[in-house]
Amino acid sequence: MPADLPASGWRARAPLVALLLGFGLSRVIAVRCGLRFDTYPLGHFWQYLDPPLLRDHLLESVWYLHSQPPLFNLLLGVVLKLPFPPPALFAVLYLAIGLGLALTMDALMRRLGAAAWTAAGVTLLFAVSPPALYFEHFLFSEYPTMLLLCTAALALHRFLSTGRRRDGWAAFGLMAAVVLTRSLFQLPWLLAVVAGLALPATPAWRRAIAGAAAPAVIVIAAFCLRNLLLFGTASTSSWFGMNLMSSVDFAWPASERRGLVERGEVGPIVSVPAFSPVGQYRGVVALPPPTGIAVLDVESTESGSPNYNHAAYATVAPLYAHEALRLLASHPARYLHASAAAASLFFRPASDYEYFRDFRQRMPRWDALYRFGLYGQLTAGGPGVAGPAGFPLAVSAPNIGWFILLTTPLLLWLGLCRRRAAARRGDQAAAGTLAFIIVTIVYLMLVGTLLNIGENQRYRFMTEPFLFVLAAVAWSANRRRRRQAPPR
Repeated sequence: MPADLPASGWRARAPLVALLLGFGLSRVIAVRCGLRFDTYPLGHFWQYLDPPLLRDHLLESVWYLHSQPPLFNLLLGVVLKLPFPPPALFAVLYLAIGLGLALTMDALMRRLGAAAWTAAGVTLLFAVSPPALYFEHFLFSEYPTMLLLCTAALALHRFLSTGRRRDGWAAFGLMAAVVLTRSLFQLPWLLAVVAGLALPATPAWRRAIAGAAAPAVIVIAAFCLRNLLLFGTASTSSWFGMNLMSSVDFAWPASERRGLVERGEVGPIVSVPAFSPVGQYRGVVALPPPTGIAVLDVESTESGSPNYNHAAYATVAPLYAHEALRLLASHPARYLHASAAAASLFFRPASDYEYFRDFRQRMPRWDALYRFGLYGQLTAGGPGVAGPAGFPLAVSAPNIGWFILLTTPLLLWLGLCRRRAAARRGDQAAAGTLAFIIVTIVYLMLVGTLLNIGENQRYRFMTEPFLFVLAAVAWSANRRRRRQAPPR
């Protein structure tokens, strides 16, 4: 029976029941191990607006938010305004996200041809993994973004199967929601997805894809234009320059950067590390005057952390971008070294994220089993993040998830093979959905290693469900091929 056709009877429902039971049991065990939802990021993390601003000036603060896309902070503000304890609401919300992610992964695998038990088993393998459990108990945007990506893939398959415009609007609308939630995803990603779907399609389907994608592209383009007019940055985040400068901070020691500034080879902004408090820029660059808007004027949050949405950061970010591009282009060897260090972090298990230290101590054996058995990490004893300039990559080699590093290109190649096979048999829904998955994985690999260094394993995790999907689809296709092969 084709994977996307409904079946009836207990045997047909058994894989889904097993998945739900396994998911529920794993969450009970996680609670017994001591995992509790952690709201520490709220009020402390750079990406979040100050809670008083979210509670008392939500719409104004989100409208003038230039450091991040708006949707996640809007969600935070809505929850803070509800008459219930925020930690409990966030815990329930993230549990629902985890369940929705598992169900969506399972449905996506089956639509792409995976056998029901294979889909349920591979989904459960991901859903009970330590990184999934940790992110489900941590107030950050990665987990909601993963659900949006998988739901977008499922909606895209439906659109390419039915041709209904409303299904297409839903698919590309979910992709737009990804862009408006997570700054790593920008308009070029959405355009690359549209191009990847339209180029191999027939003229009629190109028109259908263009019509379905147009509203999402227009919304994102309009939002970027609004940011350009208000803050001088044509993206959903003003942090590009500071993120790129992190590679310079890694590749050039502070003493060398100061020497470059003193010799006039670069601008004075290079002497100030990226993401410094506002006060450190005074006297170095001309800062904007007060605007009368709290979210742009307040220098520190309630907890004492810098307010990275201060108007000053929209001013210094382009300066950082200009100088970083000059330095990295003129010293490609140093840039390659920084990118290699970022890649060594990118391919580490996401459970290495520095804020998960307490979570790892709650379930050390389960964590170690996944680290070694599924991800191929030889040791977890090395540095959690890249160190100063000259950071020896050999130090990070044992901490790389070698199975992740080796299987990612293999799974991408198998995904391309399945996409070609689907296209040959006229299954445009499977071919297009696999193209979306592959484009997204490759995009995040490039952006997550070439433009920033620090928490790259966290970036990679957002596409880990897609790697599990590709593995299930390839496994099921291989089993079908072996069953159909004539006996020797």
